[in-house]
Amino acid sequence: MINNMRKKPFKISILDDDKYFNLVLTAYVKTVCNPFVYRNYEFEIESYHTAKEFLENVDTKTEVLFLDNYLLNEEDDENINGPEVLEEVIKRCKDCKVIMISAHGTITEAVKLIKNGVYDYIDKTANTNNRVGMILHKIMKEDQVH
Repeated sequence: MINNMRKKPFKISILDDDKYFNLVLTAYVKTVCNPFVYRNYEFEIESYHTAKEFLENVDTKTEVLFLDNYLLNEEDDENINGPEVLEEVIKRCKDCKVIMISAHGTITEAVKLIKNGVYDYIDKTANTNNRVGMILHKIMKEDQVH
């Protein structure tokens, strides 16, 4: 039997200036977004190393953004940080779920970011991938309900 059901496009962006972490996170997100598990979706996963590059490409179709809180990149003249990117994303993509990731965050900072529109906050630890997988699964379940 041929399945003629149209798959929903689902765009995920990753913005982290740490090239190794970015590469590992991107690979993990591609693994989690398995078309055999989430049959109704067609995933588009994009990876960026600078805020400038990301902001040039963000659009209203971005469903999820994994965003590094502290973007320190010599390639980016403007050196825009995570909360500044968050402000722009909220303006351009009202339905985008932003997951802030940080190796140097505090609980106070996480609470403030969530009050400012972040969907969730993850510390960069050995459990980061597990949290990423759980959050993506939660988002997919919420999306299927709507």
